[in-house]
Amino acid sequence: MTASISAIFFDVGGTLRRNTPRDPAARAVGARQILGLLGSSASADDFAQTLAARADAYEEWAAATLTELDESRLWTEWMVPEYPPGQIRPLALQLNQIWRETIATRALFPETVPALHALHLNGYRLGLISNTTSPTDALDMFTAAGIASLFEVVLLSCVFGRRKPDPAILIAAADRMGVPPGRCAYIGDRLDWDVCAARAAGFGLAVLVRAPVKPVEVEPAPDLTPDLSIDHLLELLPIFPPRIGRVIQSEG
Repeated sequence: MTASISAIFFDVGGTLRRNTPRDPAARAVGARQILGLLGSSASADDFAQTLAARADAYEEWAAATLTELDESRLWTEWMVPEYPPGQIRPLALQLNQIWRETIATRALFPETVPALHALHLNGYRLGLISNTTSPTDALDMFTAAGIASLFEVVLLSCVFGRRKPDPAILIAAADRMGVPPGRCAYIGDRLDWDVCAARAAGFGLAVLVRAPVKPVEVEPAPDLTPDLSIDHLLELLPIFPPRIGRVIQSEG
């Protein structure tokens, strides 16, 4: 099944890292920081609730249209439309970072680094395809972990303008890597985004990372059925053994 696969693309949240929502009460801290940047003395608690409601409305719209805005349009059009766009645009990246850190903590799974290094040594070309409103936070985390250089192609929805399950973002990533979709695998944690997009893009393999807190309780439709399901990223190593002709040199 995997003999023809030469490139492996990964989702980020829920696949390579754990996103843990913060207590809603903590949002007031981030809201207060944002209000300070905006020069406002409004109530942090009220503003936090407003931002949360607007973020939910944006997510519903983005999911319905499969469109992703960059942080400048997100904050001028959805998050703080009552402020002049000329004031918000220079601050948008910082505002978005503060809000994202306020609503959730993000940490790589312990197995992410060893699994990615092993797959790279096994001769597979690696890439990232992620739905996100931030062009920087995932790459900053991967850079800090010393694995950013493993990814030949990184395609983020806020940069590309379309989001999964639209297959266009997967097709574009494969094209940028110069690998036919049929020779690509996609690893993700959501049937409705990841497996669906991989199927529609014609990827050769769709692998689901099962989340213990989000068990699959119903039999998925044919276009949402993964080729393989795993519970742990290191389970990918026997699935993707060293490619034929790949010479692995070890020291010592």
